[in-house]
Amino acid sequence: MDKLILYNSYARDAMARFREKYNQVMGSQHSLKISFHYTTKSTDQPNAKIEARVNSLKAYIKSQISIAEVNFEFWDCARLLASARTIPKLESVIEVTHYFCTNDGSVACLLNLNNFAAFLTSERGELKTSILEPNVRDYQSKSNPVNKDIRTTLLNASTKEEFWWLNNGVTLLAEKCAITGNKITITKPEIVNGLQTSHEVFEVFHATPNRKDERKILLRIIVAPEERSRNNIIQATNSQTPVSRFQLKATDRIHFDIEDRLKLYNLFYDRRKGENKRLQKPISKIVSIPSLSQAVIAALLQRPSDAHGRPQTLLNKEDTYAQIFNETFNRDLYAACILLDRQVKDYLEKGQLTRDEKRDIRYYVTMFAACELTKTSHPDVNAIASLVSVCNKPIDVAILSRCQEAALKVYHQMGSDNKAAKSPEMEAKTIDMVKSLFPNQS
Repeated sequence: MDKLILYNSYARDAMARFREKYNQVMGSQHSLKISFHYTTKSTDQPNAKIEARVNSLKAYIKSQISIAEVNFEFWDCARLLASARTIPKLESVIEVTHYFCTNDGSVACLLNLNNFAAFLTSERGELKTSILEPNVRDYQSKSNPVNKDIRTTLLNASTKEEFWWLNNGVTLLAEKCAITGNKITITKPEIVNGLQTSHEVFEVFHATPNRKDERKILLRIIVAPEERSRNNIIQATNSQTPVSRFQLKATDRIHFDIEDRLKLYNLFYDRRKGENKRLQKPISKIVSIPSLSQAVIAALLQRPSDAHGRPQTLLNKEDTYAQIFNETFNRDLYAACILLDRQVKDYLEKGQLTRDEKRDIRYYVTMFAACELTKTSHPDVNAIASLVSVCNKPIDVAILSRCQEAALKVYHQMGSDNKAAKSPEMEAKTIDMVKSLFPNQS
């Protein structure tokens, strides 16, 4: 072992332990499986040289330990990312007082608040945030009026009313739900409605660990047969309180991708509304879904009038939503768009324009800048995505100045007001100007 100086002490110790233990079982019947894992940030399949090294390594091990079953696994960036995001397939057992189950394995039950608080608490005494991840909203803070009412009800244990009479309860999705006596085993639980209640229950019982409360909470455990049903359940159970349609799509894979991508540029995507504020991220670094959408609508779709005046209308329509958030798009597109739009906003704020001018021409300047930087009248997804490194650094003020001047020219021609900025006529005139600047590009 002293010759293996290539490896650190932890690896050498592990090798020594293996040899010691293996020597003890060599004389008896046994099996041995050896697995190697090769990780890479690449999206490409392993090349011939890697394959040759794998085969050589397998052959060497078989020559040394003929009984060994050797396995080799490749982990590209997609597999690594999927693994990092996977919620562990945990099983949770809860004790209930009453329940009703259906043929598909779903259950509606009542359980004591103490038992629900225990279900929410990890072995380290922390809130199990992983089971709250599918919720479309984050915790809306202790100052939220609804949460204040929930907390007041929880703290008033002497009331004659049952807690579940006064609260809508909690809805979970699960892979499986098995009942044995008065105990329910839930496989891969995910809370999709009732996050505010869950937070308040956890906080109250976490603050007073020895608290006893015989009141009950209503829990619905749904075993959804397919992904579409899962999404329908999320939408339906969140329709009682104001949640925009596009916010219900926050659990789509693309938004997790965007969240990860923006972190590379020290930006925090508010995929779940209010989460980053609760985590005390700098307000200037938080990117909301609507603000990102406006940047994409202006730069990619070249609809600055809609980005300015009707972004939510576009997000609420399935066809235009898909044009903004498309699974096939390079995720650098979103980083480039928001970085570009924020530089445009900062540049306009520092200038001598009126407040109305800054507001009305912002997305026209963003569109002009995307064209100027790509040298094309209608840049596509990959062209804008390629700008991410450019937009992550200060953009030449001369470029921003030209874009501002061009947008102002059209703005003043069309009437110099908010009505003009929202008009399709100003948008069409702006696009004509861009085409004249880059006549041989599309």
